[in-house]
Amino acid sequence: MSNSQALEKQPTTGAPGERRYFYPISLRRRLTYLFFCISALMVVLWISLDRPIVRTAAGVHIIDIKQPGNYVAFFKGNIRDPFGWDTIRGRFRDALVVEIEPYDSTAYVWKVVPFRDLSSFNSFSVAEFDVYHPGRYLLFSSWRSDVLKCDGTITLERNVVEKFFYRWGAGIVAGVSFLGFLGFPVSRRPG
Repeated sequence: MSNSQALEKQPTTGAPGERRYFYPISLRRRLTYLFFCISALMVVLWISLDRPIVRTAAGVHIIDIKQPGNYVAFFKGNIRDPFGWDTIRGRFRDALVVEIEPYDSTAYVWKVVPFRDLSSFNSFSVAEFDVYHPGRYLLFSSWRSDVLKCDGTITLERNVVEKFFYRWGAGIVAGVSFLGFLGFPVSRRPG
């Protein structure tokens, strides 16, 4: 091993007692890190561009589903019941009925029971569907009880859990690749 290789593997020092961990890397390796960083950011952008379908709660709507997959329906709005998101005590989940039926003869949809229990500050899941063919569908939503009825929207979103993990995974790859591009050690060097 030559002296230049030995110096390259040691962290550079600035002022006495200060250590900076920066390794000079080859142009090829730097471009590889840049490629992975840009690719991961493109995956995050592609996932973010997948917009949910939003319609008012209560009524019949014609919706156009472009990609087959698993879709979760959320109710978002002015929730009067503080336990509306709760599956055990949540009266909204029993009062709000959401169904999807094919509008075209080539379309096919299956309602998943039990559905994913997802909730946030002002929304909670009310139904889940497996859509097998892209096409036009009828989205039905109605209230069983006028006492619990409130204003809001039904948001039909494609597999929110999977999208969440893809975003996080792609974000981690982009961050590590960016650090590698800058010259931070992201892997062990042999020898």
